[in-house]
Amino acid sequence: YHFHMPSEHHIEGRDLLMEGHWVFKTLSNPGAKLAVLGVLFDLGEHENPGLKPIVNIIDNKPLEVNEHVNITIALTEQIFKKVKTAYSYIGSLTTPPCTEDINWFVSSDVQSISPSQFKSLKYVLKYNARFTQKRLDIGEPKSHEPWKPMISH
Repeated sequence: YHFHMPSEHHIEGRDLLMEGHWVFKTLSNPGAKLAVLGVLFDLGEHENPGLKPIVNIIDNKPLEVNEHVNITIALTEQIFKKVKTAYSYIGSLTTPPCTEDINWFVSSDVQSISPSQFKSLKYVLKYNARFTQKRLDIGEPKSHEPWKPMISH
Protein backbone atom coordinates (compact mmCIF):
# COMPACT_ATOMS: atom_id res chain seq x y z
CA TYR A 1 0.00 0.00 0.00
CA HIS A 2 0.97 3.62 -0.44
CA PHE A 3 -0.60 7.07 -0.15
CA HIS A 4 -0.96 10.09 -2.41
CA MET A 5 -1.46 13.73 -1.43
CA PRO A 6 -3.75 15.09 -2.71
CA SER A 7 -6.08 12.32 -3.86
CA GLU A 8 -5.76 11.06 -7.42
CA HIS A 9 -9.49 10.34 -7.68
CA HIS A 10 -11.92 13.21 -7.37
CA ILE A 11 -15.44 13.86 -6.08
CA GLU A 12 -17.39 16.22 -8.32
CA GLY A 13 -14.14 17.22 -9.99
CA ARG A 14 -12.33 18.13 -6.76
CA ASP A 15 -9.49 16.32 -5.02
CA LEU A 16 -9.47 15.38 -1.35
CA LEU A 17 -6.56 15.61 1.07
CA MET A 18 -5.23 12.08 0.66
CA GLU A 19 -5.82 8.74 -1.02
CA GLY A 20 -4.56 5.32 0.01
CA HIS A 21 -3.98 2.58 -2.58
CA TRP A 22 -3.97 -1.07 -1.53
CA VAL A 23 -2.65 -3.19 -4.41
CA PHE A 24 -3.66 -6.86 -4.61
CA LYS A 25 -2.23 -9.56 -6.88
CA THR A 26 -3.77 -12.94 -7.69
CA LEU A 27 -1.67 -15.94 -6.77
CA SER A 28 -1.98 -17.58 -10.17
CA ASN A 29 1.18 -17.23 -12.27
CA PRO A 30 1.64 -16.67 -15.18
CA GLY A 31 -1.08 -14.19 -16.01
CA ALA A 32 -1.41 -12.81 -12.48
CA LYS A 33 -4.01 -10.02 -12.29
CA LEU A 34 -3.84 -6.85 -10.21
CA ALA A 35 -6.60 -4.99 -8.41
CA VAL A 36 -6.39 -1.75 -6.44
CA LEU A 37 -8.64 -0.51 -3.65
CA GLY A 38 -8.52 3.28 -3.38
CA VAL A 39 -9.66 4.88 -0.12
CA LEU A 40 -10.18 8.65 0.06
CA PHE A 41 -9.39 10.65 3.21
CA ASP A 42 -10.49 14.15 4.19
CA LEU A 43 -10.02 16.35 7.24
CA GLY A 44 -12.09 15.49 10.30
CA GLU A 45 -12.08 16.09 14.02
CA HIS A 46 -10.92 12.66 15.18
CA GLU A 47 -7.87 10.52 14.50
CA ASN A 48 -8.24 7.69 12.04
CA PRO A 49 -7.29 4.60 14.09
CA GLY A 50 -6.17 2.74 10.96
CA LEU A 51 -3.53 5.38 10.22
CA LYS A 52 -2.33 5.74 13.81
CA PRO A 53 0.53 3.17 13.56
CA ILE A 54 1.87 4.95 10.46
CA VAL A 55 1.68 8.40 12.05
CA ASN A 56 3.33 7.08 15.25
CA ILE A 57 6.37 5.96 13.21
CA ILE A 58 6.57 9.37 11.50
CA ASP A 59 6.21 11.29 14.77
CA ASN A 60 8.57 9.17 16.88
CA LYS A 61 11.43 8.15 14.58
CA PRO A 62 13.61 10.38 12.43
CA LEU A 63 13.23 8.95 8.93
CA GLU A 64 15.87 8.97 6.21
CA VAL A 65 15.00 9.71 2.57
CA ASN A 66 13.65 6.52 0.91
CA GLU A 67 13.88 4.61 4.19
CA HIS A 68 11.58 1.59 4.32
CA VAL A 69 9.91 0.62 7.59
CA ASN A 70 7.64 -2.29 8.48
CA ILE A 71 4.32 -1.28 9.99
CA THR A 72 1.47 -3.55 11.04
CA ILE A 73 -2.02 -2.10 10.69
CA ALA A 74 -5.39 -3.79 11.22
CA LEU A 75 -6.85 -3.13 7.78
CA THR A 76 -10.00 -5.20 8.00
CA GLU A 77 -11.08 -3.67 11.28
CA GLN A 78 -9.90 -0.09 10.89
CA ILE A 79 -9.79 0.84 7.21
CA PHE A 80 -11.62 -1.76 5.12
CA LYS A 81 -14.55 -2.10 7.56
CA LYS A 82 -15.57 1.47 6.70
CA VAL A 83 -15.67 0.73 2.95
CA LYS A 84 -19.33 -0.01 2.20
CA THR A 85 -19.61 0.83 -1.51
CA ALA A 86 -17.10 1.47 -4.27
CA TYR A 87 -16.86 2.67 -7.84
CA SER A 88 -15.10 0.30 -10.22
CA TYR A 89 -13.39 0.64 -13.57
CA ILE A 90 -10.51 -0.82 -15.58
CA GLY A 91 -7.47 1.47 -15.56
CA SER A 92 -3.75 1.56 -14.92
CA LEU A 93 -1.42 1.81 -11.96
CA THR A 94 -0.71 5.46 -11.13
CA THR A 95 2.97 4.82 -10.35
CA PRO A 96 5.63 3.18 -12.56
CA PRO A 97 5.47 0.81 -14.31
CA CYS A 98 1.90 2.17 -14.89
CA THR A 99 0.66 -1.32 -15.77
CA GLU A 100 -2.65 -1.30 -17.65
CA ASP A 101 -5.74 -3.53 -17.40
CA ILE A 102 -5.99 -3.06 -13.62
CA ASN A 103 -9.28 -3.58 -11.79
CA TRP A 104 -9.86 -0.45 -9.70
CA PHE A 105 -12.29 -0.17 -6.80
CA VAL A 106 -12.52 3.32 -5.28
CA SER A 107 -14.45 3.60 -2.04
CA SER A 108 -17.32 6.08 -2.17
CA ASP A 109 -17.10 6.31 1.63
CA VAL A 110 -14.63 9.09 2.51
CA GLN A 111 -12.73 8.46 5.74
CA SER A 112 -11.47 11.21 8.00
CA ILE A 113 -8.05 12.07 9.34
CA SER A 114 -7.32 14.52 12.14
CA PRO A 115 -5.42 17.77 11.51
CA SER A 116 -2.40 16.40 13.40
CA GLN A 117 -2.41 13.18 11.33
CA PHE A 118 -2.64 15.24 8.14
CA LYS A 119 0.32 17.40 9.24
CA SER A 120 2.49 14.34 10.00
CA LEU A 121 1.61 12.55 6.77
CA LYS A 122 2.08 15.72 4.69
CA TYR A 123 5.57 16.12 6.18
CA VAL A 124 6.56 12.79 4.63
CA LEU A 125 4.39 12.57 1.51
CA LYS A 126 4.48 16.18 0.35
CA TYR A 127 2.80 16.47 -3.08
CA ASN A 128 3.08 13.05 -4.68
CA ALA A 129 -0.08 12.61 -6.74
CA ARG A 130 -0.27 12.06 -10.46
CA PHE A 131 -2.06 14.82 -12.34
CA THR A 132 -5.67 14.10 -13.24
CA GLN A 133 -5.84 11.96 -16.34
CA LYS A 134 -8.08 12.67 -19.30
CA ARG A 135 -11.07 10.33 -19.47
CA LEU A 136 -11.43 8.86 -22.91
CA ASP A 137 -15.23 8.92 -22.72
CA ILE A 138 -15.80 12.55 -21.59
CA GLY A 139 -12.58 14.46 -22.20
CA GLU A 140 -10.72 16.79 -19.86
CA PRO A 141 -11.52 17.05 -16.13
CA LYS A 142 -14.09 19.73 -15.31
CA SER A 143 -12.38 21.32 -12.29
CA HIS A 144 -9.11 21.47 -10.41
CA GLU A 145 -10.52 23.11 -7.27
CA PRO A 146 -9.28 21.58 -4.01
CA TRP A 147 -11.90 19.78 -1.95
CA LYS A 148 -13.18 21.96 0.89
CA PRO A 149 -13.29 19.80 4.06
CA MET A 150 -16.55 19.58 5.94
CA ILE A 151 -15.99 19.69 9.70
CA SER A 152 -19.05 19.44 11.91
CA HIS A 153 -19.12 21.28 15.22
